[in-house]
Amino acid sequence: MMNTLLSLAKNNKNMVLLHTDAVDCDQCQEVAKFFPDRSFSFGLSEANMISCAAGFALAGKLPFVIGNSEFLLSRAFDQFYNDVCVANLNVKVIAMGKSDLDDKLLKIFPNLRIISEDEDVYDLMLKEYGPMYFQKI
Repeated sequence: MMNTLLSLAKNNKNMVLLHTDAVDCDQCQEVAKFFPDRSFSFGLSEANMISCAAGFALAGKLPFVIGNSEFLLSRAFDQFYNDVCVANLNVKVIAMGKSDLDDKLLKIFPNLRIISEDEDVYDLMLKEYGPMYFQKI
């Protein structure tokens, strides 16, 4: 995933990376090294991270959000539902790990496209507008 994220950042000047400490942040360090002004760590504050991603999207940026799947939906449910999905903003979420909540909760989010591993994940995220969710197991 790291080479893909780094190449995405190199090829898209509007991409910003938002991540939490709940994931292996080594994957994000290369992007931060080359693009420190486009990489943001939110510690363990998933709700704030999702709201900031919505703000970046409104400002014309392409936010990629990376976090632990269990915490992204449970701790940032309202922000992801209202700020991103209801508003139909161009925010891309990569959820690390498996959560039993994902399959049940994701179906109720409006405008959300759930991407499977069978699809060309990063190509879709760059080319198609709207909120997207990919669970990387």
